[in-house]
Amino acid sequence: MSLPANGTITPATTNDKMTNKQPNILFITVDQWRGDLAPRQNQGVPTPNLDDLCNNGTRFAHHYTQAYPCGPARAGLLTGLYPHKHRVVQNGSPLDAHYRTLAQAARAHGYRPVLFGYTDTQADPRRLSRDDPAWADEEGIAPGFEAECLLTASAKPWIAELVNKGYSITNPQAGRDGVYQMTPFGA
Repeated sequence: MSLPANGTITPATTNDKMTNKQPNILFITVDQWRGDLAPRQNQGVPTPNLDDLCNNGTRFAHHYTQAYPCGPARAGLLTGLYPHKHRVVQNGSPLDAHYRTLAQAARAHGYRPVLFGYTDTQADPRRLSRDDPAWADEEGIAPGFEAECLLTASAKPWIAELVNKGYSITNPQAGRDGVYQMTPFGA
């Protein structure tokens, strides 16, 4: 499956690694999104492309997280386990490599899990050498994913796209913080 810039979804081609016998899966997760502004909620924010995806796919309208903050929640979503099992209980806690992720399971069945965004998964330190930079990387990629557009705190691909579209980013070196700089109240 490919998702071109115009947002139209096209079926897998023979050039894709996945066979055409399997359905295409577009798995979208979001955080920091008000539930009443979700697609098909008719709450004042038009989301025609997301509405179309929901109308022609499966939408989990009553899916709730089993943990917070985002790191433990993502670990639960990707492993199917509660925090007392996967042991990611705060952001920056490593994910035990013993647990298989959704992406690894999909890959084992012939899919090619591609990441657009981030998983913020800290690697299992028991499998790292002492000089491996992953020791200090809380923004790692969950096992099984292939990063197509990694949006870590530096947000380099996203900021480059914003600048390319003509948006003024006052401090691109600050990553996401440079985009979301606060404006003083009343300014």
